[in-house]
Amino acid sequence: MYLMKGRASYAWRLFIPRVAIVTALLVTMAMWQVYRERNYHREFVEQQLGYVVERAANCYNGGVSIPQFLDFVHQYYSRHTFSRGIRVSIYGTDTWKPLFVMGQPYSMSQADIQRLTSDPSKVSISSEKLDSGATSDYIYRGTVSPDGTLAVLASVPMNTALDDYIEGNTNEVWIIAAVFALLIIISEGFASWRIGRNIKILRDFAQRSTTDPDFMPHDSFPHDELGDIARQIVTMHNERMAARSERDHEHEIALNAIREKAQQKCQLTNNINHEIKTPIGVIKGYLDILADDNNLPQKTREEFIAKARAYADRLINLVNDISAITRLDEGADIIVTEQTDYHDVVYTVSEDITTSGILNGMTFSFDVPIGTMVKGNHALLSAMLLNLAKNSANYSHGTYCRLEMYRPTADELATVSKTNDTHSITTDSNASSDPDNFYYFRFYDDGIGVPPEHLPRLFQRFYRIESGRGRKSGGTGLGLAIVYNTITAHGGTIKAVIHPCGGLEIDFSLPKFYDNKQSYSALHSEIKKII
Repeated sequence: MYLMKGRASYAWRLFIPRVAIVTALLVTMAMWQVYRERNYHREFVEQQLGYVVERAANCYNGGVSIPQFLDFVHQYYSRHTFSRGIRVSIYGTDTWKPLFVMGQPYSMSQADIQRLTSDPSKVSISSEKLDSGATSDYIYRGTVSPDGTLAVLASVPMNTALDDYIEGNTNEVWIIAAVFALLIIISEGFASWRIGRNIKILRDFAQRSTTDPDFMPHDSFPHDELGDIARQIVTMHNERMAARSERDHEHEIALNAIREKAQQKCQLTNNINHEIKTPIGVIKGYLDILADDNNLPQKTREEFIAKARAYADRLINLVNDISAITRLDEGADIIVTEQTDYHDVVYTVSEDITTSGILNGMTFSFDVPIGTMVKGNHALLSAMLLNLAKNSANYSHGTYCRLEMYRPTADELATVSKTNDTHSITTDSNASSDPDNFYYFRFYDDGIGVPPEHLPRLFQRFYRIESGRGRKSGGTGLGLAIVYNTITAHGGTIKAVIHPCGGLEIDFSLPKFYDNKQSYSALHSEIKKII
C-alpha cells in the first residue's frame, strides 16, 4: 500500500472496503450454514424416532413380533453416536402398563404417558425431562396405534454425543470461513498492490515520455483494463514516433507500384511490337514480290494476295484484341453492367460461330437455363465466349466444345478464387465464393488438353505453350487474357483445370442480377429447379 501526499493511495482505498464487504458476507453465510446444519441434524434425529414409534405400532397391529423389532432397533441404532441411550416403551392403553421396554424404563405417571401419546395425529417433539430423576433433557416422539390399543414412546437423551452430532461440523464451517477470509485478504492485497504498481509504472512512463521524446517503453503492463489503458497510451506514443517511417514506407510502396505499372506497360509494348512486326513483314514481303515480278503466274499471284489478306486480318484482330485488353485494364469502374440474360448471350454467340464456321468442324453445345440473369456487359460477355470457342477450335484438335451451368460443391467453393497478376490460383475470401450471389459455369472440350505445368500461365498475355503455335493457327495470344480480364472485371472468378475427358476446362463465375430480395429468391428457386 502507498501513501501519497498525506492521504491513502488509490490501492489502499480500494482494498479496505472490498475486504470489509467480502468478510461480512462470509460471516453471514457461515452463521446461516451453522444454523442450517444444526436444524438438519435435529430434524434427522426426530425423524428417526418417528420411524421407530410408527413402525412399532404397525408391527403390533400387523402381528409382527415386537421383541424382534425392538431387538433390531437396538442393534441398528447402537451403532450411531447420536442414538446411544435410545429408549422405547410400549404401553397397553387399557391398563397403561408397559408391555415391551427397550432400554431404561420411564418413571412417569400414567397422566404423563397419556399426555405424551394422547394424539396419534400429533407429532410430539420436545426437549424435556421425561423422568423425575433425570439429569438431562430428552428428544422424544410418541404415538398411539391406529386401533387405539397401543401407545409407543421413544426418546434419546440430550447427552454430549447427541450435542456433538447436532452441532455437526459447525467448527469446520468457521474454519473454512476463516481460511476463505484469509485468502480473500491476500488476493485483494495482491490485486491492490498490482494496481498501485501499474499506476506507478504509468506515471513514470508519462513523466519520461514528456522529458525524453525518444523513450521507447517496454510492455510491462498486466492484461486487464488498467493495462489496456496503459498500452493505449503507449500505442499513441509509438504511433507518433513511427509516423515518419510509415510515411517513408507508403512512399516506397507508391514508387514500387509506379515502377511495376511502367514495367507492365513496357512489356506489353515490346510484346505488341514483336507481334505486329511479323504480319507487317510478311505482308510487305508479298507486296514487294507482287510489285517487282510482273511475270508471276496468275495462280501464284492470287495465292500471295490471299496470304497477305490473311495476315492483314490477323493484324486487325491483334489491334482489336489489344484495344479490348487496354479497355479492360482501365478497370471495372468504366464498364457499364446491367441486367443481362446470359442464355441470350450464349444463344447469339452459338448462332454466330455456327454460321461463320470458325470452329473448323467442331460442334458447340450449351446448357444455360432461360432467364439466367447476370449483372454484366453484353458485348464483353459475348466477346469472352467467342474467344473461348476460338481457342478451343485453334488449339484443342477436338470434336466438340460445351458450356454448361453447374452448382459447385462445398469442396469446390473452398478452392474457388481469383487469380493474381501471375495468374496462379490464390485464396480469396470475397463474395464470388457465394453460390447465392453468383452463377457458376464450365467451358470444356474433348481435345488434347494442356500439360498441367502450363495451366497457371494460360491467362498471361501472348503466352503460348509452343513457339509459333499462335501464328500458325491465326491466334493473337490474347484470347484467354481477354477472357480472364472480362471475368475479373465483372467481379467473378476463373480457373483452368484438366477436364475428366482429357480436354481443357475453364471454370468461371458471374454475379447474379436481382432488383430486390423477393424477385431474386423467386428466380433463384426456378433456376435451381432447372439445374
